[in-house]
Amino acid sequence: MRFWLDRGVDGFRVDASAVLIKDDLLRDNPPNPQAKDKPPPQRHTPVFTDDRPETMQCIEFIREVIDGYPDRLLCGEVQGKTDRIGHFYGSERPRLHLPLNFALLDSQWDELSLQAAIDAYLNAIPEDAWPVWVIGGHDKQRIASKIDAAQMRVLAMLLMTLRGTPFFYMAAGRLPWRSWLARGLRPAGISPDIPRRRKRFRLSARR
Repeated sequence: MRFWLDRGVDGFRVDASAVLIKDDLLRDNPPNPQAKDKPPPQRHTPVFTDDRPETMQCIEFIREVIDGYPDRLLCGEVQGKTDRIGHFYGSERPRLHLPLNFALLDSQWDELSLQAAIDAYLNAIPEDAWPVWVIGGHDKQRIASKIDAAQMRVLAMLLMTLRGTPFFYMAAGRLPWRSWLARGLRPAGISPDIPRRRKRFRLSARR
């Protein structure tokens, strides 16, 4: 980390931050009988891998290194129920600056569901914690597959007006190529075996 921090990176995103450390005995997680048709690791109940004390110590160590540099950020993916996200901010020792919150992405797209997801999240984080809102990820279904283009603009407005830091996944607003093919559609020049080439996210009006 110091190699990159010394070269000026602004921080790090920790993927799957709740499962960084496994059980010392490397025991297998027991099967989850309610998840037979789901892909791994959802087929197992993560009693030996998820949210372990050693994992929290690992995050605290990473944060300690980050805090040795001015104006750097540590964020991390936190999957699972909203009510567990609060302790990823830290207790006696700080952990993540921004535990990534996928509540909006996982919510049904209607007023009551969104209100419930927002309220549950804000009540789950510490009083002095800074909120964060995420609407996409490399292993998440793109939200454009669930709502139409007009509602994508509404979602963007919601993220930019909620208190907190918004995270936009670069391709969240585009319907994934597999969805086009599943509907019997194929954009011009796109082979069924080759996904569209990703384009850079435009951060300004300059080309």
